[in-house]
Amino acid sequence: MATININGTLVNDQTAGVQFNDPDGDDVAISVDAGGDISGSLDAAFLAFLNGLTLSDAQKAFADSAEAASQSDLIQVTAGANEVVDSLIFAPLTNANSGLDTVGGQDILLTTSADGKSVLATAGVGGPIVAAFYIIPADADNLSATVQMVTFEAIAHPSGLDPDDRVDFSDILKVRALSHTDTPIGDDINVDDDGPDVNTNGAGPDLTVDESFLGGAGATTTGNFLANFPNSFGTDGAGALTFALGIPADATDSGFVDTASQEHIFLYKELDGSITGRVGDGGLADANGAIAFTVSVNTTTAVVTLTQSLAMVHNVPGNGTVPPGSYDEAISLAATLVTLTAHSEDADGDDDFATLDIGDNLFFKDDGPSISAGGTEATATVDESDLTTNGTANFSSNFNGVYGADGAGTTTYALSVSGVASGLLDTLTGQAINLSVTGGVVEGRTAVSNALVFTVTVDATTGIVTLNQDRAVIHDPNSGPNDTETLLADALVQLTATITDGDGDTDTAVLDIGQNLVFTDDAPTIVKPFDADPGTSGIQTPETLQNVVGTPASGDFKYSIGADGRQTYDATHSDFGDADLVAAGIQQLVLTGTVDNAQNPNITNIQTALTSETATSATFSFSFHYDKDPITANVQDATAGGTLTFDKVAGTYSIQLNDVIDGFSFNVFHSSELLTKAPPGNTGHPELVVTELDANPNTPADHDGFYVQFTANSNPAGSPFGFNSTGDGAPNGPPLDTTFNNGQFVTSAFEDWVSATQSTNGVAGDTIQKGELLTLRFFNENILGDVNPGAPGGGTEKLVPTDSVSGLAIKFDGIGNSEDLILVLNLIDKDGADNILGNGDDNATTSRSVFVQNADFIKGAVPSPYNLEFTLDNNDALVVIESNDYNLAAGENYQIQGVQIMQSGNGLSGTAINLNGAVDNPLTIAVEGASTGTNAWEAADNDVLKITDIGFIQTTSGQIGADLDFAVNIQDADGDATGIQHLAVEVIA
Repeated sequence: MATININGTLVNDQTAGVQFNDPDGDDVAISVDAGGDISGSLDAAFLAFLNGLTLSDAQKAFADSAEAASQSDLIQVTAGANEVVDSLIFAPLTNANSGLDTVGGQDILLTTSADGKSVLATAGVGGPIVAAFYIIPADADNLSATVQMVTFEAIAHPSGLDPDDRVDFSDILKVRALSHTDTPIGDDINVDDDGPDVNTNGAGPDLTVDESFLGGAGATTTGNFLANFPNSFGTDGAGALTFALGIPADATDSGFVDTASQEHIFLYKELDGSITGRVGDGGLADANGAIAFTVSVNTTTAVVTLTQSLAMVHNVPGNGTVPPGSYDEAISLAATLVTLTAHSEDADGDDDFATLDIGDNLFFKDDGPSISAGGTEATATVDESDLTTNGTANFSSNFNGVYGADGAGTTTYALSVSGVASGLLDTLTGQAINLSVTGGVVEGRTAVSNALVFTVTVDATTGIVTLNQDRAVIHDPNSGPNDTETLLADALVQLTATITDGDGDTDTAVLDIGQNLVFTDDAPTIVKPFDADPGTSGIQTPETLQNVVGTPASGDFKYSIGADGRQTYDATHSDFGDADLVAAGIQQLVLTGTVDNAQNPNITNIQTALTSETATSATFSFSFHYDKDPITANVQDATAGGTLTFDKVAGTYSIQLNDVIDGFSFNVFHSSELLTKAPPGNTGHPELVVTELDANPNTPADHDGFYVQFTANSNPAGSPFGFNSTGDGAPNGPPLDTTFNNGQFVTSAFEDWVSATQSTNGVAGDTIQKGELLTLRFFNENILGDVNPGAPGGGTEKLVPTDSVSGLAIKFDGIGNSEDLILVLNLIDKDGADNILGNGDDNATTSRSVFVQNADFIKGAVPSPYNLEFTLDNNDALVVIESNDYNLAAGENYQIQGVQIMQSGNGLSGTAINLNGAVDNPLTIAVEGASTGTNAWEAADNDVLKITDIGFIQTTSGQIGADLDFAVNIQDADGDATGIQHLAVEVIA
């Protein structure tokens, strides 16, 4: 063996420039020319090697500065006897750590070139080149060699204070001498017979069939095993190489199961040398069983063919996803169950055999079912009009499934949801409806209260989906009672069909059915329309309501709100919707109507309000304004109102007034417009005169007319004026009663004659002078027959009036600036002090006197409403007595049933009402012109009064009739309505 010796050291001093004090002369000058090539006193091969490296300008500059190192005969080799040294090279290194670092701290790694002539030192793996080493044998004998090196980067030295500190590459960098020795062996070689040699090599190719393609190309595959049997026929030359298949024994259980029959499959070797897998029978092998698969081989080419004929069970069910669970799950035989044997025979008949187990090279991929979704989809529809009836839809026809080679298994159906928010709202609470799945059932529940609104179920075997609605949902926008609502998105509810084949593989298809679930709206209905008289057949209208406070009228009105009911009732949640589709806003109760006033019949300023509502009842208030006076010009404003209540359970309504419809009339009977009189003229100076001012209809039994009885008195000597309780006959006394007290009337023992015509109303002529009294009493029955000019007193004088008026308007002629007069009013309070008819204080009577001063006369323009009845010219004047001139205390309700007229006190005394000549302005709501205070009776004067007309004013305050219409529109919680329903009410005065 050759021996290698190292002669000396190779030193590269990294001081700049050639070191002339180098003791062993290692330093070699090099330089870098303008082209970047390195030149100098190095071996030409080394220079070529260096210039072939990829070096930066900085690396080259460093090398140029540090120069190179070269040591000749550094390597010396001593060869052994008969030994030839073939080459002298560096030992192989690959990124070997030298133990040195760059000044940057990187490890310096050594790698030998493929030819062994060079070694590169790099800063880390693949890093910059730090140094290069090169070996140059001295000659062809390779017994000595020169080593040269160049550095391209500074190498770290551990002794930082020693400028001549040295580091070496230790024993990592080595050289190797390759040699050989020749020894004679000819005498030891003998020649024997040769034989073939065949072996196995490798596992061989895999053969894979896919039962998805049974009967097609994919069910057969081939694999060539020739390369797996390396063969040498030897020196005897080629004979034949053949192949054959084998199994342990016929009827060996393959471990496979036939999918269709679930029988095991057993192996047989057929006469043609093929291997078959046959389906057993009753758990036993059957040599005649159906062939599930066949394995054959070409005996000369080693090409094996695998063919599958029947589907086989794959124990891991697939679901079509890759991986895991793919339909391509493969099963294979145990390796030793099928073998392939090669038989090699050389030219002189020697043979050899090699057997390869190929059972686990035979793979059978699984088949899987397939299913898809599509086509026209059915709809499951429910109708809120009948929540007991569910909606169903059969979606099985929307899935098209194929079981594949493994045969039929099952197809099942299941529901799921892809989101929570359904987009639906619960009518009763207004809460959003959220989706969830519980036990395979899709539930729609209110988001806050968790109330169940609907469920969706599916028959797992038939694909029939059932929609069951328990509570109504809001339909918005609402286009009518048959409006439909569905989920926000079709994918919110999904129906998944799962198909399973004979060996458990599955496939799924998903059908979005969220918008196939349809909720049809219902609407409220009128069970019974407004009926004023339920006891009478048919619908009776209008309702009759008495114009009296607190006296209700009732009838039937029943509705069903339907499924879209309400949980609470308030200002915005009511069964009563907009009953006026024209006016702005929501008018829950619309009132229209008229009162019995031909001049201004329409009611105005109508106000209605829903004051309370629950699930069982609702109450509305209503009020309106109207013109209470059919006579007076313009509107004499008044108000009326009441309540309308609905009993939702009983299906009834009740209406009553809390503010009656008060009426007012202004009717004047003029003495100047008398219809007839008795006696017809003044011939004979009648002491009793009756005028008919309103016949209506002028029969003895009539009590609707207006008749005035005139009588007169004067006070000639011996018949002075005084007072008594009737105003007829002698005054009270002696002593003579000359002081007026309420309840008394003026009288004298002398009755004078009366002039009562269309233009005059006087005593003993057409005027009333000093010492004269004109007395008028009013009657509602025809008393013309009481007049008998030939009888004493002119006929029968009636002292108890039967009619009354609310005021008087007396027109005078010839009034200047001094005239005044005294009136004694005969008063009656028909309903008494308590203002209630029928009690014991009815028809109370009294009298009150009124002093009319000259300032109280109306002269010139006549105020309304009297200007419609009287006109004044020249020296005409008008005195008006209204109700507030003689009803002095609160609650008094007297009317005038007679009057006495004197031009002065005529010697009598007393205290009279001081008349306020102003009258009430009918254009204002307030009542003006009331008389207040008193005045003493005037003493006697000489005034002369000429009365040309007397107006008897029947101002009636009471109740008038009305025709009212109330409209409602029943509306459920999501806006469906019945249409407007009307209640007609006739208010009877």
